[in-house]
Amino acid sequence: MEQDVLVGLTVIVAFGVGGQWLASRIRVPSILVLLLAGFIAGPVTGLVDPDAMFGDLLFPAVSLATGLLLFDSGMSLRLSALSMGRQPVLRLVTLGVLVTWIVGSVTAFLVTDLSSDLAVLLGAILVVSGPTVVIPILRRLRPRPPTGPILRWEGTIIDPIGASLGVVVLTVVLEEGNLVRDTVLGVAGAAVTGIAVGLGAAVLVLLALRYYRIPDLLRSPVAVAMAVVAFTTTNLLFDEGGLFATTVFGIALANQRRVDVDDIAAFEKALGAMILGALFVLLGARIELSELAEVWVAGIVLVFVLVLVARPLAVAVSVVGTEVSFREGAFLAAMAPRGIVAAATSSVFALALSETGVAGADLLAPLTFTVIIGTGVVYGLGAGPVARRLGVAGSAPRGVALVGSQPWVVRLGEELVRSDVPVLLMPGADGLSDASLPQYTGTWDSEEFVDALGNHDIGTALVMSADLEHNVVGVERLVECLGAPNVYYLPRQASGDRRVPLARRPFGADVSQATITERTAAGGRITTLDPEDEAPDGSSLPLIQVDTHGRPIIAPRHTHHALSGTIVLTGVDDISRDRE
Repeated sequence: MEQDVLVGLTVIVAFGVGGQWLASRIRVPSILVLLLAGFIAGPVTGLVDPDAMFGDLLFPAVSLATGLLLFDSGMSLRLSALSMGRQPVLRLVTLGVLVTWIVGSVTAFLVTDLSSDLAVLLGAILVVSGPTVVIPILRRLRPRPPTGPILRWEGTIIDPIGASLGVVVLTVVLEEGNLVRDTVLGVAGAAVTGIAVGLGAAVLVLLALRYYRIPDLLRSPVAVAMAVVAFTTTNLLFDEGGLFATTVFGIALANQRRVDVDDIAAFEKALGAMILGALFVLLGARIELSELAEVWVAGIVLVFVLVLVARPLAVAVSVVGTEVSFREGAFLAAMAPRGIVAAATSSVFALALSETGVAGADLLAPLTFTVIIGTGVVYGLGAGPVARRLGVAGSAPRGVALVGSQPWVVRLGEELVRSDVPVLLMPGADGLSDASLPQYTGTWDSEEFVDALGNHDIGTALVMSADLEHNVVGVERLVECLGAPNVYYLPRQASGDRRVPLARRPFGADVSQATITERTAAGGRITTLDPEDEAPDGSSLPLIQVDTHGRPIIAPRHTHHALSGTIVLTGVDDISRDRE
């Protein structure tokens, strides 16, 4: 028995992380891969039996883990990003929820075998969207404001609202209460209590951090522990109210200016990825394929009504009279995938109803998972073409951040600008008074740093400072913002700098800052060769190629892109041409 549990836990972790990695490689929504992994781990192979492994702990653990996911999502939200979208977001999580609930409930009653009570409950479950599904799609599409911030905020806030709505409807179904009165009182009570507890938890943590009452090693664990306490405290008063508490806790931490919480946010992202993968594999493993086969026709009809009727109507009533344009509203109408909260609540509710003998309760979970899969496919694969057709998709960032203040770093930036590549120079706190390039001289851990990267369209960074400390912090922070594949580090000496975090090395394995400094001092220069010019000979080191779209390509061996120029360092005939 112990070995079976150990194997099951290993499969959950391996499939949960591996599924997300695979999804990122093949560019599909991770929930599709994770649910498939859950089906394989559970009903197909029998390696994972969640009910046998966890027993009565399963659904409390799922509920708590969902709360931590919303804490992570809350920490990614910025109030400053909602300058144009506050009214649409408020309407989407109120009027939009009501429209989706009504349309979903009526459709479920008409196309499934559910009773009217269960159809209303399923409609409540399906009002949620979810940041775990929406945000990865937005990262890939980079939609222009205000659509991106609106969808991020809606996807995060709507989850606790939908979960609380579902709990109220479940209570009404089981106890035959007044639906309208109990819904208003239940959701409002959960929201007010959760907001109060979440804000209180944030104040306590921030005070402890500001006055250095928490050791550095425990900053993130203390924040997670407080999120757990806030979740449980609120849940003891209102079922699923804990989701409000953890969401507000994360938003409050992220939007204050007194304490740096970037390390907590980074920890939460890693923890959130682990939790997300484990939850989808666990919940997917509980669904029998025969149950999906029984409801797939009704589920597909439900998906199409939600996509083609409910979502457009919800967006229409939410953006009318606001500054959101028709194209932006159309894109909002094309994005409402369901995520982990729908999966978790449907599984919990189905179990509670089955234990009381309610007929048809066993259909709730498979219908919900069919909608999750269907909306994941529709929005995951269709959002990109729709965004490009509407002209709201952002292009991949072309700019280059250059970390360093040496003359040849400035010269490299000037050549990039000549090739129409945006450049942001990061020379350090003192700056360069005589440099004509845009500069950022603030701190690495501020919101201004993130804004500077976005304002200058930065997608790639070359860290090449003579200051080791500047390099160490710069690589860490830029990897957080741009991703490890987009950050390059040129060491001061060929042997490298052990203290600098691992990053890709540009220009060749034997090239260092000392190499370039020596060659420029000896008369070598950084210049740009036009495509029609003669190819670089053995005395020139290619540094950066720029394609005809103005995108930089850092020191490749070869490229299939049409080039507008190649930036080279001349006078380096003795430098090895080896490439990493």
